[in-house]
Amino acid sequence: ANSPNGVVLDNVDIKGITINDIGLNTGRQRSIGGAVGRSKSVDIRNCTVEDIDITSASGAVGGLAGNIDTGSISNVEMSDIKIVDNNTESPYIYSSVNKIYANVGGVLGCIGEIYDYDFSAKDITIDGLEITTSFEMAGGIAGYVTPGTIFDKCTVKNATVVCNLAKGTAANTYKDGNNAGAIAGYMERNAKADLDLTGCVVENVT
Repeated sequence: ANSPNGVVLDNVDIKGITINDIGLNTGRQRSIGGAVGRSKSVDIRNCTVEDIDITSASGAVGGLAGNIDTGSISNVEMSDIKIVDNNTESPYIYSSVNKIYANVGGVLGCIGEIYDYDFSAKDITIDGLEITTSFEMAGGIAGYVTPGTIFDKCTVKNATVVCNLAKGTAANTYKDGNNAGAIAGYMERNAKADLDLTGCVVENVT
């Protein structure tokens, strides 16, 4: 369930359901997803997600979930996902507090706003994805990924991921660039935890 700004869910458990034909236009509300907005932990598995259309003017936006700290998503089939993020807030200053103002993903907007080093995405297929964002960190699976995240057998097919922020146009943007990717927009690493990317497939992604 998407929740108002400032409301954080915990221990969200979703199993064996179909989510389809969802249209959201959320304005400045942060942390938006087809099923879950903001949660400390999730266990989502054996689900089908179809025909999701989200328009936002903020960040942490995902076809399935917006902003998740820990947990797992597995055995999920997704198709026909469209996300438009018209965030025009400028200048954008990256920090551990406000990084969710960017971050758009076909499945998840932001993984790990706080570093718990414990999230896995396994056996996820997304076929038919269109992301357009005015800021940065956009990915076929996730926009921003915390250290310690595991991607196992994730597939992105027939997708377009576009960041319209030209490099250098906003002096305070994180890394002064777009950070768009077929799997993730930006994958962070540090001394405590690495990233694990295994058996993932990308087909016809631009």
